[in-house]
Amino acid sequence: MNVFKQLRQEHRFTQAYLSYLLHVDQTTVSKWETDKALPEPNMLIKLSELYNCSIDYLLGRSNSRHPNDLYPPSITYKKLALTRYLSDEPPPPFKVKAAEAELIEKYRLLSERSQSTLRQLLDLMVENEPQGPKQKKLPKDNKN
Repeated sequence: MNVFKQLRQEHRFTQAYLSYLLHVDQTTVSKWETDKALPEPNMLIKLSELYNCSIDYLLGRSNSRHPNDLYPPSITYKKLALTRYLSDEPPPPFKVKAAEAELIEKYRLLSERSQSTLRQLLDLMVENEPQGPKQKKLPKDNKN
């Protein structure tokens, strides 16, 4: 299996969600996964950070997935990649589970009225949800 597809599936990302994270077209992701194209160098850096693997692993030049296996402890991969990130947008602040990404994709297909109705329904559900020790009450969205 293609390494780009394998890593995307391991992280439970859809092609659409990965393309959203990386600000590329979904057909670009598809081309990487079908060996029709390779990511540009700046994109390889982003992919290696997103998947926590080395660029050499992405390119099939190493069987060692993790970058710390390749560099001395004094040079972390994050430091190497950080210098290249300065001109690009920062990586996403959090990971979204596949089920959450699917909900987002479906939400975006709804009309504004349906989106508003869904937000109201979610507000009601959150208000009635029993609060466990690890759950926090979400602030109400005033945009309806």
